[in-house]
Amino acid sequence: MPKTGRRSQRGRSVTRRQSVRCCTAKPARRRRRRPSSGSRSGDPKGWGLPRSQFAVGYGDMSVCMIRQHARINSIVVVLRATRKVLRALPPVTASAAASDTALGDWYVNRLVVDRQPLLLLVSSLSLLTIVALARNVRALPGRLPTMVANRLRRLGMAPALCDAEVAAMDPVQIAPTQDRSVAGSMVDFAKTIPFHLPLDGWDETTLSFVEARLAQTPCRLGDNFENTIFPDAMTPRLLEAKWQ
Repeated sequence: MPKTGRRSQRGRSVTRRQSVRCCTAKPARRRRRRPSSGSRSGDPKGWGLPRSQFAVGYGDMSVCMIRQHARINSIVVVLRATRKVLRALPPVTASAAASDTALGDWYVNRLVVDRQPLLLLVSSLSLLTIVALARNVRALPGRLPTMVANRLRRLGMAPALCDAEVAAMDPVQIAPTQDRSVAGSMVDFAKTIPFHLPLDGWDETTLSFVEARLAQTPCRLGDNFENTIFPDAMTPRLLEAKWQ
């Protein structure tokens, strides 16, 4: 065959190979864009957490996400006790800072009513009180989240808000009392507790009624009524502002 024919056949064969390669080439894959922090499909709070951590929860948060955020940012709750209670608690934490929870630090004091020792716990921000029997005081730091959760449920708070507050209460650090205003409110509560108890005898189930009375007590009365704190009204405000 003439050389021109070979060239033409060689040219046609090359063209077929090129056409086959073009037909069998895989299409380029599209890269998915990762949502930036703070977007609706990513981390709503901008905490750098995967979406699986808050896929189940209320609003755009969940207990799992709050716990992970607390571990990352070293969020703690501080239990501030009086001198008589500090003797029965574990050693004081050296680097105890202010609590980053909605209700703040928790102050605790021990009192005796009708020869029965009681523990009085007060929130530093809402002045919400917890009254319990003084049993196993040394284990109080580990029992504090459960006690706060039960108290918020008795107050009628939403389960989601209770779970969010309790999830952030880990770990619990111990420190002495610091705020004189909260300590003064704790003294006033301790003086009024005997008057809310029945004279014909009481037991542990009666303490919830005492807590309800103390939650309705106006605190920090002054010239301006707007600065007065009602614990049963202040607690929902603080929880909703923090966790919603």
